[in-house]
Parts: sequence; structure tokens; C-alpha cells
Amino acid sequence: MAALNFPAAPSVSDQYTANGKTWEWDGTSWNVVPANALLSTLGDVSLTSPTSGDSLHYNGSSWVNKLTDFQVSTTATSLTASSWDYVIVTAATQTITLPASPANGDMVGISVGAFTDTVVGRNGNNISGDASDITIDVANAGIILIYSSSTTDWRLA
Repeated sequence: MAALNFPAAPSVSDQYTANGKTWEWDGTSWNVVPANALLSTLGDVSLTSPTSGDSLHYNGSSWVNKLTDFQVSTTATSLTASSWDYVIVTAATQTITLPASPANGDMVGISVGAFTDTVVGRNGNNISGDASDITIDVANAGIILIYSSSTTDWRLA
């Protein structure tokens, strides 16, 4: 391991990188910066009032907060092909239709309220090897489906 040669007269928030680690000067000492804390290196990330529990997801064109990037549906809904789509169903007897042309790794999350009759329409693709729609028959449940192009179907996560 090479010797660490920190700058002699750093300014607050200056960073120094060596041996695969980054340190930041806080005005009195150099502190290791966790690798996952460097969101500033992602050019299209803009955080506004983040709170504990928030999470980021790349939706194909930008980074979005997954706790706010979802649909709330009281009617039948057709989901779009994207890397992630999430719907909260708030009324009984609804059909949520999966994307017709998903890409490998696309994910869909569906949460239902206090009812047991939400249908997930397969839209031409199998669900777990079966050429049938599925019904979420457990109240207040949620499922995640991931599309696998190698098996050409949606798989329950």
C-alpha cells in the first residue's frame, strides 16, 4: 500500500483519494467518505429534501425517489415498459395490466388495499411459466414481478 500524502493546507470539504479510498477535510481532520455517499459523482442526481428511508432508482432517463415515483389507482391501469413501475391499488375489482413489451430486468410492483380481487393481466407474456393472469387474493398484500428475457416471462421476486 502506498503512503498517504494528504495536502498540507486543505480547505473545508476538500477531498483526497488514494488506495481506492476517499477522505474529506472537515476543518480539523480527514474523514473517510463511504463509497456510497458520493452521489455528487452522478451528474443527473438532484436531491430535494431527502428524508430517512428514501431510495433512488434510475427509471431509464433520470434518478427518481421511489417513495414518490408511483401511481395510485382506483381504476383499471395499464403499466408502461420501463425499468420500474409501481402502483398502489385503492379500489376493489381492478385489473392491472403488465407492459406488453418489457425489457430484461424490468420490474413491476403492485400493492393492494383491503380486498382480494385485483387481477394482474399478463398482456401476452407468461407469469412464472403460466399463460394465465393472476389474482392477488390476499388483502393488503404486495408483489414484485421481474421480467426475464431468457425465460420470456414475468417472475415473482
